[in-house]
Amino acid sequence: MKTAAKGLIIGSLGVGLLVGGSTFALWVDNADVDGGLITAGNLDVSPEGGASWFDVSPDVDHGAVGATRHSIDPATFLIVPGDTIEYNQALKLDLSGDNLKAKLTVDVPTLTDVAGQPTFDSRLTGQYRVYLGDTATGTPIGTGATPLGDSLVVNDLTPASASTDDTYTVVITFHFDSGTEGQELVGVNAKALLDDLNVTLDQVRP
Repeated sequence: MKTAAKGLIIGSLGVGLLVGGSTFALWVDNADVDGGLITAGNLDVSPEGGASWFDVSPDVDHGAVGATRHSIDPATFLIVPGDTIEYNQALKLDLSGDNLKAKLTVDVPTLTDVAGQPTFDSRLTGQYRVYLGDTATGTPIGTGATPLGDSLVVNDLTPASASTDDTYTVVITFHFDSGTEGQELVGVNAKALLDDLNVTLDQVRP
């Protein structure tokens, strides 16, 4: 019994010596791996230049053979019954991104009366259209004019469909109704205000 016990103790010590006296040479290595630059695209809409105003009345001499309009200054031009005038504002779009899709929303407010001034009494009406490009060579969006106060949405815009060379032009047409001959002097010295237009470019996911 004693001999067996001693053998067990010696055997345990032997294992302890083996573990305590061992050394390990474990390999280790490292390397630098290239990262990368992540670049975002862009989405932006801004007015391109200032607004232009034109007299487009069909029964007016516009100063040149075949001309259908001439430039006016709304600060000095005095509209009269039967006149039709236009407001033009070009918009520049910047769309860049491999999977970018967007929509353009145009909101043109209704005309408002100027406090303390005579009014047009609903005789001055307006509507608008949006063109891809300029009004001379551009393509109108949609099938008809949009009333003031309503939104017009241009869908499915991509970097390919709205490149840096493309513009959209908002064209607002105002007409002063002439009514019938001999009517009272409605709208004499009247003033109406066109507030700021709101143009929004929103990203949409496919």
